[in-house]
Amino acid sequence: MRESLELARASGVDFDSAWERSGESALTGYRGRARDEWSDVIHETRGVWRSAYLSEPNRKLERWAGVLQPH
Repeated sequence: MRESLELARASGVDFDSAWERSGESALTGYRGRARDEWSDVIHETRGVWRSAYLSEPNRKLERWAGVLQPH
């Protein structure tokens, strides 16, 4: 997915369009339950991918970074 999204971003494609194409491409070859499970995983990571694509901070990652920092 990273490569597909990277190419789309460099070409000026909006995130929603790039996401749809990249997700479908990533699921190529999967069927049934495996496809459903990978589709769910991809869906759950959409926010992180979007933040990276648009070079925006991801608040969820920032919250986790605080939790994971050694004290």
